[in-house]
Amino acid sequence: MAPRRCGSQTCSTRLGTRPTHQGYAEVMVDNGDLDMVQVLHTLDEVGYDGVLDYDHPVQITDDQPLPKQYVSFAAGYIRGLLHSLPERQTGA
Repeated sequence: MAPRRCGSQTCSTRLGTRPTHQGYAEVMVDNGDLDMVQVLHTLDEVGYDGVLDYDHPVQITDDQPLPKQYVSFAAGYIRGLLHSLPERQTGA
């Protein structure tokens, strides 16, 4: 897994993409090609303290120009993942 190979050299991690034959597709942050729980736990294990980016917002409704519903979902999802980390569970 890339986070293990890069470790502290990783400066930004994008969530919510899926490879296609034309490059990649933007998908909901919880529907990408990686197990996000495992990714976050691995980033935590290697000491990553950089940015987690939900990448490009996916339009859910006609909420324009900024898809606020997706941004809210992505922020809540990532926050939930962060709270699943062992350090967060102990209240440290």
